[in-house]
Amino acid sequence: MGKKLLVLALLFVFFIGLISGCKEKMGGYDRSCKTHSDCGWACGCGCININEDCDSTALCFVEGECVCIDNVCTDYYNLNWEDWTFEDCENKLPEGKIDHCQSIIAKFVAREDLEKAIRKCATLEEVAAYSCYRNIIESVTEEDLTRIEKLCGELGSSLCYERLVEHILPIEGIDKAEELCDKAGSNSCYGDLARTIAVEDLDKAEEICDKIRTESCYTWIVYQVRGDEDKFEKAMSICDKIEEGTFKDSQYSKDRCYFELNRGGALLNFKSEEEAMDFCRKKIKIEGVKSSCFMNIAKKSTNPLVCEEIAEGFHKDTCMNYIKNNQRAQNL
Repeated sequence: MGKKLLVLALLFVFFIGLISGCKEKMGGYDRSCKTHSDCGWACGCGCININEDCDSTALCFVEGECVCIDNVCTDYYNLNWEDWTFEDCENKLPEGKIDHCQSIIAKFVAREDLEKAIRKCATLEEVAAYSCYRNIIESVTEEDLTRIEKLCGELGSSLCYERLVEHILPIEGIDKAEELCDKAGSNSCYGDLARTIAVEDLDKAEEICDKIRTESCYTWIVYQVRGDEDKFEKAMSICDKIEEGTFKDSQYSKDRCYFELNRGGALLNFKSEEEAMDFCRKKIKIEGVKSSCFMNIAKKSTNPLVCEEIAEGFHKDTCMNYIKNNQRAQNL
């Protein structure tokens, strides 16, 4: 027993020494820089000066993004954002990262100056502005949401209203959320709201989609209620609204709407296989969409006849693979 303890103790000392040596080696690389271009990523060594050789044999699956901060090569995504200001983003980072940086730190700035943070979001490019509003709104109290609504109005920012809707909806309900979308005046706000409430209130979701009459809005709310027998007929009538001449590529849009009712073989939740197949045959006109409808039935079927409905050139072999896998699973 004494020998075993001695061996374990020696191994422990060895590994501690190995780890310590690795740390010392990692810290020994030249990370100095004057500009961002002086820095580069090296697997196992991190952000180092581009003239430094990294002798690590480590395997890396993710690369860092290196910037020069206070004359030290640093991984951009490991920066301590809470200590930064909007001015730091402008003065310390390359131009392509300024908006992203400011969108991240906005929520920290908002703790001290909510108005300054919201107004900064309005100056950023669209993707960064979207994140900026979201980051702030997710981090504030319910009392702050009223102030943000007022600022959205002053800025005339539809993005600001859209992000606010996500958080107002569970607090103040559908009517208030719809009011904010009215102020935003954007199809995406109405579409996101309709999609979110479809399972809870399909009639109201349809009413909201009727305001903008886009095929994507109707299709999204139908997708949300797929597999629900009680909402099936209502969902069918929503797809029927996509009539010829009303929308661009209306037949395709209508077929896609019907297809969403069976995505993942959802019709089989309450219809027989033959009824589901009959739905695909009769409701969908375009061959590619029709074949996809049958393919979704095949994902839950053991019947090879389903694959006979697949048009030539639309992956009958894939269909048969689904059938065979289901047959094997059934026989286990």
